[in-house]
Amino acid sequence: MPQIEVIRLEDGQSPHETAAEADRGPMVAATSLNKVALLQLLKQNGVPSAYVVSGEGHHQLMVLHDNGALAPHDPERNTSEYVLVEGVEDLPESPLLP
Repeated sequence: MPQIEVIRLEDGQSPHETAAEADRGPMVAATSLNKVALLQLLKQNGVPSAYVVSGEGHHQLMVLHDNGALAPHDPERNTSEYVLVEGVEDLPESPLLP
């Protein structure tokens, strides 16, 4: 699994805009294969919920909660202040370049 980072949303920005401006990888998709690890990451960072791009086959903006609930984003009732993104790992230095 790639390195995952929790990023706080910037004021007035969508999760997609915040992820793009943070200069990281794409937003994370929550699946049955990575859900446990994502929940551990939320709990380790004291984050109650975070946006993911999709989950369990749904192709929409979702919110993953630290209790394991994964539900569609609803601007009135189901939001978050955080987004999960794939971190960008530093590439090793090339011996051919100064």
